[in-house]
Amino acid sequence: MSDDHIKSEISVFLAGGLTEVRNRQIEAHAAACEKCRQALNKARVKQARQKREALKKASPDPLPNLFLARQGKETGIDRPASKGPWLVAGILLLVGGGYSILRRYSTGWHAESASPQESVSPSVAVSSSIPVNAAPESAASLQPSASTAAVSAPESPKNSNVLQVQQEWSGADGGITKASLVVVRNQEAWQKLWTEMAEKEPLPKVNFNRHVIVGVFAGERTGGATISLGKISETEDEVLVPYQVKSFDMQVSTAPAISHAYLLSLLPRVEKKIRLTQWEVPQ
Repeated sequence: MSDDHIKSEISVFLAGGLTEVRNRQIEAHAAACEKCRQALNKARVKQARQKREALKKASPDPLPNLFLARQGKETGIDRPASKGPWLVAGILLLVGGGYSILRRYSTGWHAESASPQESVSPSVAVSSSIPVNAAPESAASLQPSASTAAVSAPESPKNSNVLQVQQEWSGADGGITKASLVVVRNQEAWQKLWTEMAEKEPLPKVNFNRHVIVGVFAGERTGGATISLGKISETEDEVLVPYQVKSFDMQVSTAPAISHAYLLSLLPRVEKKIRLTQWEVPQ
């Protein structure tokens, strides 16, 4: 090495003009020589600055539309390639707008409007003692009377998406004596709720990275109760879950039966607020 060490070769080194062997020699020398290492670092900083300035000054060339260029060539028409991306973008916007309009008018309930009464916030796991007029059940021992009136679900809000229930758990005795609404978002809360329900069956497996559970508990009742959900709609700010609870008389031998009906529904995972609303059942 001469007195200037590797300084005379730094620019060629950064430009990639040296052999691999010489590159390794320069890197090894810079690692051992503080003076040359500083000179090399300064040269790298300067090179990076020059590249940034060059990029700022450069005007990006429009990307050619190969499809339109090819069509122009085949038909003998000279078409500027730079107009292609704008044409394609316009077509995509028109198609997307048409799909949005069709989707907007294809979702909704053709039924009576609901009167919201209860709501559950989207915390990790919520268990609230909110009064419920009645709740669901699917046990064979509970049979609703023939006089129970069918009521249509409330209409879905405009500009909303309908979420589908992917699985349900229901029964005549959920083990929870107080009427409540719940939203379960993690495994710990799910295990706690299942324990409170005193279920004999093993805890159902749920992937809470993809799902969330909403539940309605009718509380302790003399007689039976059924719980059902309307169409679940996702708006820009929240998810609306309408539910309906209907009571009916039920007897075991000569004494009225006691029930604790419940309905748990598995929904796709959402991070928005989940609001459960009840619509009235005519008496």
